[in-house]
Amino acid sequence: MRQLFPHIALWVTEVNVAVLFLSLLLGLLPFVPVLEDCFCVPYFTEEFQAMVKDSLRSKCCSWALNAVVYDLSCYFRRALFKLFNLVDRILFYHLQRRGIEVSYWVMNTESQFQRAIAANVDGIITD
Repeated sequence: MRQLFPHIALWVTEVNVAVLFLSLLLGLLPFVPVLEDCFCVPYFTEEFQAMVKDSLRSKCCSWALNAVVYDLSCYFRRALFKLFNLVDRILFYHLQRRGIEVSYWVMNTESQFQRAIAANVDGIITD
C-alpha cells in the first residue's frame, strides 16, 4: 500500500497502539519499528468508558456472565486508563521524535483541550 500511495498518511492500528504501549512499559519502544505516520488515541473520558461498557454488554449472552465480565472489565479498563494517562506524554514525545504525528480523540471540553495541549499533541479530534 505504501508503495502505491506514498502521499497518503497511514494511521497506527488499535493492535499496534497496544504493541507500542506495551513496548514503552517494557523499555523496548526504541527498537520497535513504526511504519505508520499518525498515532491517534482515545482520550479516556467517562463517555468513552460508557461506550466501551455498552459494547461489552451487547456482546455477552447471559445476564450473570455479563455482570462478571463487566465488573472485571471495569477494573481492568480503569487500571489501564490510569496507567496510560501516566505515560502518554512519554509515548507521545518518543513518537513525535520519530516523525509520527500524535492526536487525541474525542475531546469536547476546555479542560480536555488543556490536557491535550499540555501533552503537546499535534492534533485534537472533536465532535
